Amino acid sequence: VNFIDNNGQITNRVYSNVNNNHAFGATTQFGTIYGDKFYFVSKQAADGGDSQYTPGGRLVIANAQTMQKIAGFNDIGGGDGRSFLG
Repeated sequence: VNFIDNNGQITNRVYSNVNNNHAFGATTQFGTIYGDKFYFVSKQAADGGDSQYTPGGRLVIANAQTMQKIAGFNDIGGGDGRSFLG
């Protein structure tokens, strides 16, 4: 996840930077803020070809302000992830 502030300053990999090189699952499809949390949904729990980052799961929940990881889930009811509705 990259972030662009109000002045146009770009910060790359904000989630990974504050979470010790953790990432999401493979093929992240969707992210949304609901309440004070940011929810990221991926098709697979991990990317087998990416050894640079620690996979986070099909559903990853982070603090929307700090991007600190709150929880991650590899299994979300037996299917792959596409979206999220709060």
